[in-house]
Amino acid sequence: MGAAVIGRRTFDLGVGPWGGTFAFDGLRAAARRAKDAAGDKDVLVLGAHVAGQLLKAGLLDEVRIHLVPLLLGRARRCSPGSGPS
Repeated sequence: MGAAVIGRRTFDLGVGPWGGTFAFDGLRAAARRAKDAAGDKDVLVLGAHVAGQLLKAGLLDEVRIHLVPLLLGRARRCSPGSGPS
C-alpha cells in the first residue's frame, strides 16, 4: 500500500494515532492525490461510505470485500468442553 483514502468516520476513530498527513479535498482530488502519492503501489480505501462514493464515480479499479461471519443470538459451544456457554 502506498497511500490511503479514508472516510470521515474512520478519520475520527483512529487516524490520530496512525500519524501521517491529512488533506480534506473533494472526492476526485483525494483519489488523484492518493494515486500520485502511491506511485506503483496500491491505494487503500477505508470506509464503506467513501468506497461507495468512489465506486459510483468510477474511481475504483478493484474491490476486495472482507467478509467476517458473525454469530447472532445466544452463544453456544463449538465443541464439548470448550469453555462456558
